[in-house]
Amino acid sequence: MMKKYKKFLSVLCAVGMAMAMTVPTFAASGSEINSSTPSTQVYVDTNNQTQTVNWPITDSHGFYKVWFSNTASSSTIRVALYKGNTSGNAINYIDVPAGQAMSLHNANANSPLATDTYYIVLTVIGGAQNLNGLCFYKNATTYANVVSPSPSDSTAAAASGNKLTLDDIKKNYTDAKILNITKINADFVLVESEQDTFANKFALYNLKTGDIDVLPTMPEYVTLKKAVNENYFIFVDSGKNSESVFSSFPSILKCFRVSSGTNKSDNFTQEHENEYYDLNMSVQSGSKEGSVLSVIKVTFDGLEVMFKPKSADDAGFYADATDIPPTTTSYDSSTNKLTFEIATSLLGENLKTNVDINTDDNLYISSYRIVQKDNKTYIVASLKNTANRYIMKNNIGAYFPYFSVNFAGKSYIPSDY
Repeated sequence: MMKKYKKFLSVLCAVGMAMAMTVPTFAASGSEINSSTPSTQVYVDTNNQTQTVNWPITDSHGFYKVWFSNTASSSTIRVALYKGNTSGNAINYIDVPAGQAMSLHNANANSPLATDTYYIVLTVIGGAQNLNGLCFYKNATTYANVVSPSPSDSTAAAASGNKLTLDDIKKNYTDAKILNITKINADFVLVESEQDTFANKFALYNLKTGDIDVLPTMPEYVTLKKAVNENYFIFVDSGKNSESVFSSFPSILKCFRVSSGTNKSDNFTQEHENEYYDLNMSVQSGSKEGSVLSVIKVTFDGLEVMFKPKSADDAGFYADATDIPPTTTSYDSSTNKLTFEIATSLLGENLKTNVDINTDDNLYISSYRIVQKDNKTYIVASLKNTANRYIMKNNIGAYFPYFSVNFAGKSYIPSDY
């Protein structure tokens, strides 16, 4: 008998524990149930474009509110409520634009929900980013309790134990304009800002600790290509900077963490890599007109084009630093030709115009031709089918400046690209 009693007691305890885990409980004052439940935070899944949250609601608390702050830089996120299952039409939804916060709740005081299992569904509907944001929900006995003020950014941060909020961060930019806020994960956000006469700036904020790391991208003008995680960022360097008239061709700039100390300015370092451009992507560089296009050298996978001063006393050629003339690329897919437009009409004596120069030993170019028109020189390269992308490099500061172009087939493109 005692064994049966113990077994019954253990089953009863197990059922009680299960009910405690699955049924919301509310503190009571006498026989009165609280007018609203505490706000519950949804930990937004930043690795996906949709997320579903199970939410049992009873008719005694049939008024609901879902508050969502969209911290994505460009994507619109739909917040929808479904009854019973997620098939069919939502009973209510809102579309929250990037950078905004909105609330979803009952239409009026005469529309409480009936007892059932409901589902909050978050979905990216505009843009290619994953979900990003803060989300809270609660339900209440009256309509007035759900249309009360939304949780502030500070409340959201307090609920998650953060030292920093988005509002705190924005206060740091009274003299600059915030361009984008990218949520890296639950603890880190990356803020891009700009200030007059300076290149755009990227600062990584640790919401938990309040620590700030300025990524070493300045003075280059860069665009975020990929945030791998809070320790590794990949940018496209435009080749232009805020401190000099000299420019380079676009490249890849990688920033990665080398230490994790707080209040340090050197937690991140950077390195440049050549960028592989699509053939139809036009790029440009160079600043000094009037030099002589002296040599065109055929390499195994491309060309090198060198420039010299037009005379021995050409002081402007070496002033500040040497540089190639302004050079722009363009691609004609119908002829499979890549053209280099160079702002000079001066040619070395060994270079001939309007003649096809065969380059059979080159893996990607079958021939090239020099054409002159309107005080400019054009190098027109006829490509082989093996050419898929190309790299451009401007060797600023060399005694005789030159640019190089290197082609690659698709199988040569690194996985980062």
